[in-house]
Amino acid sequence: MSRTTKLGGSLLLACSLLLACGSDDKTPAQDFAARYGELLCPRLTPCCKAAGDDNDEGACRQFISFASAAQGSKLNQAAADECLAALQSWSCEEPEPKACDAVFAGSSAPGSGCDSSSDCATPAEGGVSCHYSSGSGSGTCKVEPVPAVGQPCGSKGSTATEYFVCEDDPALYCDVDTCKARAALGAPCAGFSSCVKDATCQSTSGASGTCVALTPVGGSCDSVACIESAYCTPAKQCVAKKASGEPCSSFEECVGFCDTDTGKCRAGATVCFTKN
Repeated sequence: MSRTTKLGGSLLLACSLLLACGSDDKTPAQDFAARYGELLCPRLTPCCKAAGDDNDEGACRQFISFASAAQGSKLNQAAADECLAALQSWSCEEPEPKACDAVFAGSSAPGSGCDSSSDCATPAEGGVSCHYSSGSGSGTCKVEPVPAVGQPCGSKGSTATEYFVCEDDPALYCDVDTCKARAALGAPCAGFSSCVKDATCQSTSGASGTCVALTPVGGSCDSVACIESAYCTPAKQCVAKKASGEPCSSFEECVGFCDTDTGKCRAGATVCFTKN
């Protein structure tokens, strides 16, 4: 059995787990892995096919079942339940549900070394992940607090034990180095990302900006950009972004990204499995 990985990361959290075999009685971790494979593997197939790749769902489930538990890691049942519930409606065109990142946790405290996020102890609130610095051969466990107004971000967003991700909350944005609430439509604003979803900060002649609605599908993008789910054509019309497998010539045309080798859109996170 072999696997073809199109993008790394946490899409298959089982990849970070050690083999655990030899028992007829399934552990909670193995029960989770079985259900995870049943939900995830078939949902990878459409994106793999659209990209011209095969995806053997049996090989996918087998790989996950073999990697169902990690030494020193424990199952976070609440996160496991949330992950499985989210996968019910998940599409391979989307990032994997964030809850799936927190299913397995180790005992390493914030600031301690780690090889993967499953080595790190789960905090009472927020998340945790293994962060690697440039040129470092090992990572550091850092707690990711629940985003809130006033928290540090940007250049001040990382400490020895914490990593602040303001944008995890769509109602917030990072203003230089401080997390702030996004402004509503019609409200004053300063900066490209300072307005609520599907709005942008528009200003003229250096004056302070105002949040205005982005242009919907079918509208003209001559003066205001398109909503996130659309792109602006050379004719200055907003058109819905294309799904995997559709022809493309530029990155902004696709829901995921434009594969210049094939001239087709493909999902931003696709793992495909093949059987030898």
